[in-house]
Amino acid sequence: MQNSNSERRILTSFTSEQWNGRPGTGGCSMFIGAVIIGYILAGILMIFIPPLRNGSAATILAFIVGVVITWAGIGSSASLQKAFLRDLLDKINDTVLGITGNPNDRLSASDLRALIKRQHSRSLLVNGVPGVELRSRQNTPPSPAPKPSAKVKGKPVQNQPKPIVTTTIFICMTAPDLGLTSFDRLLDSGE
Repeated sequence: MQNSNSERRILTSFTSEQWNGRPGTGGCSMFIGAVIIGYILAGILMIFIPPLRNGSAATILAFIVGVVITWAGIGSSASLQKAFLRDLLDKINDTVLGITGNPNDRLSASDLRALIKRQHSRSLLVNGVPGVELRSRQNTPPSPAPKPSAKVKGKPVQNQPKPIVTTTIFICMTAPDLGLTSFDRLLDSGE
């Protein structure tokens, strides 16, 4: 429940293109494309290397090339997302530490994932007094009119791009109710 005297401060925001927590997304199509490249490479190398003129040798080479390219692609995507997550956590944890002064309030990577996925708030104490919450919100922009889908054997083929989700992490600060209204009523009744 938010009081009327609450204030929000945005810490950071990022898109699902910058970090989605799943670096292996699209790995299957990447592997298929890499195997096709492997077959093209095997076809070229057949001219110079006679043992590759065998179909099974060309297939083995294509699969090896597919695995190597897919492994390298997913590995580079994972390292980019890991670096982005590390920078994001550092920024959030520096702010949380500056507000609370308690190093135990730092977020781990799993805490941040849970905060984003469940969109719950995390209460923080400032000198033992509640009133600060760390929250996240995900926004998907309204999608444009869907493109007509092509049909293969009477079934629609969906080629719609996934919408880009923007995640915002912010702090809600609410002044604590210290019982001042009841103290004011007590003073008023004494007059």
